[in-house]
Amino acid sequence: MAFIGIITSTKNEETLKKTLVKTLKNCNVKHNLIIINEENIDNMKNIKFNSIIMNKENNIEENKKDILNQIINNTKYLIINSDIYTNKDEQYNSNATIITYGYNLDATLTTSSVSDEEVLLCIQRDIQLGDKTKIEPKEIYSHILGKDVYNTMANNAVRLLYK
Repeated sequence: MAFIGIITSTKNEETLKKTLVKTLKNCNVKHNLIIINEENIDNMKNIKFNSIIMNKENNIEENKKDILNQIINNTKYLIINSDIYTNKDEQYNSNATIITYGYNLDATLTTSSVSDEEVLLCIQRDIQLGDKTKIEPKEIYSHILGKDVYNTMANNAVRLLYK
């Protein structure tokens, strides 16, 4: 079973969870999606997440940042919105495979073009998977999910990992 943690704004929680449930079901992946926030972070420290999606600024109290770092250090894949987290390498000392998404040139997954209903996503560099396989650079079309391109990019990053 894949445990996937989600750090996102309250307004994006439901949309992201719905789209991820549908994507993981299509990939035949048994999963448990868990929203990680300041209120429940103490309960998360013993969960070994397969993936964590960081789609929102980390505003966790200073005394709880060690718990977040412990959670992140034990995850396999860290999927980060690099338009928000610009210095990801300095912020997290993790052995996780880091996949970034956003509109910036450094993102692993970015957009080539956006229309009202569809986006052309671009994987700009190899993504190394734990089983010695890799996803090579390519472009893929996707419908915009919940009218939010960031949620669409995060969802497609998860889809690539569990395909």
